[in-house]
Amino acid sequence: MRQVLLIDDDELFAEYVRDAAEMAQAAITVVGNGYDVKTQKVNEFDIVILDLTVPGPDGVQLLRFLKEQNYAGMVVIASGCDRSVINSAHQLGENYGLNMARALAKPFSLDDLLSLLRGDGTNVTSGLMLVESNPNKQQDSSLLPELRLAIENNQIQVYYQPRFSLKTKKLVGVESLARWTLSDGQQIPPSVFIKLAEDNDLIEPLTKCLVEKIFPQINEWNSQGLLLHVSFNYSARALHELDFPDYLSDLAEQYGVLPQHVIVELTESALADDISVLMEILTRIRMKGFSLSIDDFGTGYSSVQQLQTLPFNELKIDKSFVSNFQSRVQSRTIIESTVEMAHKLGIRVVAEGIEDQGAIDYLQQAGCDEGQGFYYAKPMPADQFKKWVKANPTYLTDKQSQASDCSFTIVALDDDLDFIEILTDILSEEFSFIPFTNAKVFLDEFSSLKADIVLLDVNMPYKNGYEICQSIKETADKDFSVLFISGADNKEQRLKAFAAGGDDFIAKPIAYGELLAKLRTMRRYQESKNTLTAQEEMARNMAFQSMTEASQYGAILRFFKDTFSCTSQSQLIEMFFGLMDNLQLSACIQFRSTRSKASYRGVGQLCSPIEDNLFEMLSDAGRLYHFKSRTMVNDKHVSVLIKNMPLEDEMTYGRYNDLLAALIEGLESKWVEILHEESTEVLIKNIEIILFSLSDKFSSFEKQTHQIIDMLILDVRSSLHVLDLSEEQESYLIKLIETGIERVMELGDAGREIEVEIKEVVEGFKRAYE
Repeated sequence: MRQVLLIDDDELFAEYVRDAAEMAQAAITVVGNGYDVKTQKVNEFDIVILDLTVPGPDGVQLLRFLKEQNYAGMVVIASGCDRSVINSAHQLGENYGLNMARALAKPFSLDDLLSLLRGDGTNVTSGLMLVESNPNKQQDSSLLPELRLAIENNQIQVYYQPRFSLKTKKLVGVESLARWTLSDGQQIPPSVFIKLAEDNDLIEPLTKCLVEKIFPQINEWNSQGLLLHVSFNYSARALHELDFPDYLSDLAEQYGVLPQHVIVELTESALADDISVLMEILTRIRMKGFSLSIDDFGTGYSSVQQLQTLPFNELKIDKSFVSNFQSRVQSRTIIESTVEMAHKLGIRVVAEGIEDQGAIDYLQQAGCDEGQGFYYAKPMPADQFKKWVKANPTYLTDKQSQASDCSFTIVALDDDLDFIEILTDILSEEFSFIPFTNAKVFLDEFSSLKADIVLLDVNMPYKNGYEICQSIKETADKDFSVLFISGADNKEQRLKAFAAGGDDFIAKPIAYGELLAKLRTMRRYQESKNTLTAQEEMARNMAFQSMTEASQYGAILRFFKDTFSCTSQSQLIEMFFGLMDNLQLSACIQFRSTRSKASYRGVGQLCSPIEDNLFEMLSDAGRLYHFKSRTMVNDKHVSVLIKNMPLEDEMTYGRYNDLLAALIEGLESKWVEILHEESTEVLIKNIEIILFSLSDKFSSFEKQTHQIIDMLILDVRSSLHVLDLSEEQESYLIKLIETGIERVMELGDAGREIEVEIKEVVEGFKRAYE
């Protein structure tokens, strides 16, 4: 078996090379940086595949290291650098005397890599150094009879790769891909046998061989409620088949397939031909209701004019741009401009080659509509796809799946589709069962699943089950139990399971009766724990609520206590807004009396005209008047407007209503008391003024009375000097007495003015008390 050393820090590329090495029956060792290369015994490897931009000592420095080690094996530069850079490095390796094979410019085809790993004449140091697509013609020719026979015997398989909405993360369709496996198990790359079919007039029967498998499959999925858009590739070499649109339409009618669910993909390179040759067949395909897609956009020669002229309604961005979007600004520019242009033309955009969550996040931000790639799933035959769908129900829309009514949720992660299928059959009736086969997707979605029990396979490719358990335990906001599943049952595995936070452990092969027993026990334990947790939380909430209520009622009581010493409106206003701050309420208040109205939105802050208008309109609307998040609370002389009532919490809202009802009564009582005190003070002051005036009037009355009496006495005395009074004298004396009495009466009438003033003061006091 050939020994291969891969020096590359790209994990996805390393996985790609591993898969190819397995197909070529080669053993591979991967080193991710230049430092670790020097720890390897390089002369034990038959081939060294070298990226020029690895961390640490780069590829050029490593060429010198290989020279110093007298490395005699084959050296292959596999890089995404500029061609001139790759050629220079290749020439340098030759100058060092290394056995340089033709370089591989990333991205390159699988058959080139397989040819290299199998040793099919690749250690050539002359001629064209960059290998992109140069299949071995002699090998291809030898495959022709077998290909012809495979088409005739319907032996070309159809694999399906899922397509997803980048917005909803749901499965929306699949791409159909041709796969050919020889009788000895060897897989022939599509780039080899499809080109062989094109060059030998076999592309039409090959296409029909595939299409006649695709339509029945769509019908089967539809009957199961799985409505998907299915695409297939249509070779440019078949564009002379003018009856192809009718052929597709007949198949759709035969199998009851809606044409709108079928997408015909055409590679962009096909658009380099004369448009007039393409227009008739492509237009008729669209007229029949089928969709048209440009595959591998950005790698060929199409123009915006051709996109406007030909009836495409979908465009697929080539994976070479998606894989390089982080490192190459040119790739990002092409992706973003393509999406913008396509959307302006009303064309849906699909991204190929999605390998990680970072690509999804970027493509979503760029506005791409759909995506496909190994991050979601590899291409698979129909039977495997059925298992994959069953194992990944979270990818299905509500119309594609029916969720279990069971409230107890078990989430499973295992990359064995057959095992997941069995678990689904066994557990779905009793539990709400959500399976996953991809650890990255599981970790991305776990927080939204609300799992009660998690089944974790210990041996997952991305992370082992123990690491995954620790990750979800650290970030979970809900308690759950973990049951580890392992192919090995020993003390070490069990200790690791419990150290990672596991609750139980079961080994494969699993006795499903034992598994169900464990799950039911864990369910009882989990439900009991959930009940206790819920009770604890309820008690905590009740305690918190009681403390909150006590605090709020305490604030009200303190307010009432403080108002005992309140003697003025300004003090009452300050206390009121202090209470509102304590209750976290935004409020206005209006005080009314027979003499005036005053409205405030804060201490020393008068209300706005709109707030005054609200008081005017709603002061007689009843004790509590609610409108949206506002509440008006009214009494006879006081109204309060609350501007931020807590509507979202019914219990808190009710409690605040009770608090406000009590508060308005206290405010009314205190405000009336203040009005009475103010009225009493005014009454006392007015009476004091009247009494002072009365005192002056009585003093003046007494003085003038004495004067009148004195004058009367003198006049009488002087008249009495004459003993005999004449009639004239007698009349004079009587008139003198009458005049004095009249003057005294006039002084008495002046006192009645004081009586009127006192009556007015008393009436004003009565009105104030009312």
